[in-house]
This record gives sequence, C-alpha cells and structure tokens, in this order.
Amino acid sequence: MHRKTSTGCPKTALSYQLKQLRCNCVFLEKDREKKERKKERERTSTERENL
Repeated sequence: MHRKTSTGCPKTALSYQLKQLRCNCVFLEKDREKKERKKERERTSTERENL
C-alpha cells in the first residue's frame, strides 16, 4: 500500500477515491440491509413467542 501524497495527478486520485467511496457505500448499504433483515426476523420470532 503506497502512501497518499498531495503531489501527482489529482484527477486519478480523485476518481480512485470516488470509486472507493462508491464501493464502500454499496458495502455499507448491503451490511445495513442484512442487519435490518436480522432485526425483522428477531422481532417476528419474539412476537410469536409473546402470542
């Protein structure tokens, strides 16, 4: 992993950062969906127990 420096072509660095950001966003979105689904499952199971 190379150290990021202010020198060099900023355009490529920016596009690289944007790409990373987009991937990160997608990952976070998937992660959140997973957590939400898990929460839903837990809630339905607890509701069944309460009935």
